[in-house]
Amino acid sequence: MVLIPMAADQPRQADLVRHKELGVAIEWKSIKANGKVLRNAINEVLNNKVYKENTKRLSTIMKDRKQTPSQEGADWIEYALRHDGAPHLTSEAIDLPEYKLHMFDVFIFLVVVVCLVIYPILRLCCCIFRACGRKMQVKEKQT
Repeated sequence: MVLIPMAADQPRQADLVRHKELGVAIEWKSIKANGKVLRNAINEVLNNKVYKENTKRLSTIMKDRKQTPSQEGADWIEYALRHDGAPHLTSEAIDLPEYKLHMFDVFIFLVVVVCLVIYPILRLCCCIFRACGRKMQVKEKQT
């Protein structure tokens, strides 16, 4: 694989592919700067046998199944039919209000806590700096 991560989780996935030696990841900016980067990455993947061996190994692991995906899907459908739609497998997130689902209540709580901690610290710093400034002014007047 030759990956060109651009956004969201793509850089993380590219790092995973690179770590497992399944392919090469290149930066979009490097392609714009030098067109040979893409060609070199493709040649690296095509000519390096490590990538081919690791891909074959992973393919064997993925294909080692007791059932085909369609058989497994049919089994789950039959399971849901046997158990009246399998409500015990339904996520409880379906019933949550929007603000709890996206954790807005937790976010607001954390913002309030941070503000309540930072505000007194800033006030204390202001008082200390004012006191230091007054002492400096008194010393300057004395000299």
